[in-house]
Amino acid sequence: MTSTAYLPSEWEDDDRMAVLFKPLPPPSQSVAYTARLNFWAAALHSWTAATDSFTFTLQDVQQAFLRKCQTPQCLSEVIATLLNKGSLCTATSLAEDADKKETWGSWGVRLLLVPPQWAWGKVRGTHQNISPHEQLVDLTLLKSRSRQLYDDYWKMNSASQLLPRARSLSSLCVEMRATFTSVSSLELAVRWLTGQGLAAVAERDGVIYVKFASPGKSFPPDYVLPLCDTGLCLPQICKHLK
Repeated sequence: MTSTAYLPSEWEDDDRMAVLFKPLPPPSQSVAYTARLNFWAAALHSWTAATDSFTFTLQDVQQAFLRKCQTPQCLSEVIATLLNKGSLCTATSLAEDADKKETWGSWGVRLLLVPPQWAWGKVRGTHQNISPHEQLVDLTLLKSRSRQLYDDYWKMNSASQLLPRARSLSSLCVEMRATFTSVSSLELAVRWLTGQGLAAVAERDGVIYVKFASPGKSFPPDYVLPLCDTGLCLPQICKHLK
């Protein structure tokens, strides 16, 4: 997409956009409310897909849909509604963890999220006032692009399906650069796949190693990638044999 290709077809219609830029109608006006909400939800998802970024802020959205020096008055309410519906979530809600069994080293520090672990089933909540600078995540895009990463990986490594190999995150980024140009987006996608049992990770000396489950299979819950799968065992074995 071009930089403005995400804009809806009505964008140049002054009369139509004058209506759409107003606050949402009350939910009691169900037809008008649903139509307005669906319009901006589609526009928002089109924008995140065009930018290929899972994370954004309300301020980012307002800037993306700035029209003749005006921003839509309903964006905050639209985002709050999508948060409550579960198609968006806040970065902090992804960081919530019920059991805190795993830290994953320094990975979270380098991300916008700073979690011990991710709790994918606990991202909904009641949202009303959205800070302009609060980090938000488009779960719809994250899930679809994460699955694309998994599928593209196995298309490129179909000969290795019976013996999936672990890779460092940096080498995976190089290998999958046609699918993900953003390192932070790749990290988020790997995190989501790990939560689904389609990937496993290990951290050693500040390096994250990733291993994808073979097609049709998955790793069990709380599976931790063995050190030997990262290729780090062999140097240690050789050292002990000397």
